[in-house]
Amino acid sequence: MNNWKLATIILAILLGISLMWSVQQRDNFEKTQLKAYVLEHAQLEYALKDTIESYEHGGSQKELGERLHWLSGFVVNINPAGQTVAYHSFDFDYDTNVVLSEVHRKARGNQATEEDIDRLKTLHQLINRFQKSALDNVEHKTVDDYEADFIEFMEYYETQKEYLFK
Repeated sequence: MNNWKLATIILAILLGISLMWSVQQRDNFEKTQLKAYVLEHAQLEYALKDTIESYEHGGSQKELGERLHWLSGFVVNINPAGQTVAYHSFDFDYDTNVVLSEVHRKARGNQATEEDIDRLKTLHQLINRFQKSALDNVEHKTVDDYEADFIEFMEYYETQKEYLFK
């Protein structure tokens, strides 16, 4: 009878260790996906900055429209796979695509205005703030840290959103 008790205790311990390892692996996977999600925003930030600067240094509206078209396609593909806390910032990603698409359509018709360029600059500043706060101390962040950063950014974004949709 004592052998059964010992075997049950050992099995329970092994099951507990296995469960803890599984949870840790899931968290590591989610952290990796969140980091990739934020790095994609860093790429977007750089590409948008380059697009704005190129236009301001004598680029044509047609070229601006083409680059914004590419960027709007890039934004559509920014999404972490699986279940992550990144859902907090999905409204920002959606609005980013809306702004890029609207200015893209105007620029392709050679009708983009300074106000549209200002919208792109505001969007650039918002993306920059998002990626900088989310990449701060990235190697030591937990999933909860990412979630807190996303929530904090979205609270800020709600106060700035009106400048994108004038």
